[in-house]
Amino acid sequence: MKRLVAPCLAALVLAGCGEQCHMSSSENFNRTLVKRLALEGVSSEIRADKGGVCFSKRHTAKAQAAVQDLSKHIYTAGVYLVDECREKVLVAWAASTGVDFSLQEPAKHGGARKGKYLYFHSLTAQDAEENKKRIMERPPAPTCAEGGTK
Repeated sequence: MKRLVAPCLAALVLAGCGEQCHMSSSENFNRTLVKRLALEGVSSEIRADKGGVCFSKRHTAKAQAAVQDLSKHIYTAGVYLVDECREKVLVAWAASTGVDFSLQEPAKHGGARKGKYLYFHSLTAQDAEENKKRIMERPPAPTCAEGGTK
């Protein structure tokens, strides 16, 4: 009987081990998810060979909840940059804030793209509100038409 119990206990312990991955092609989302999981006390890493962010299977429920919540908030604080002059000034300002951010091209409608979006990556609803305030209080940036330089 003792010989059967030891392998069964080992199998139960090992069943809880292993790795689970959330697959996403967005480097920005993956990087922000690792930070969010760290806030939740979950150790994770970006694994290119697995196509996303990987963590222990025992944290799957916590990670799924974090993914769903992060999806609601990551891109809620953003500003549209009309031209290169505004982009240059606001990207320098964004970098000085220490907040993780990205520039993204808008969807292509009617055959042409114009401008870019600057997003502060928000980890939580509270972060999103703080980042929205940060954007509202940003310094004014010239547009090329207003005499800014390219």
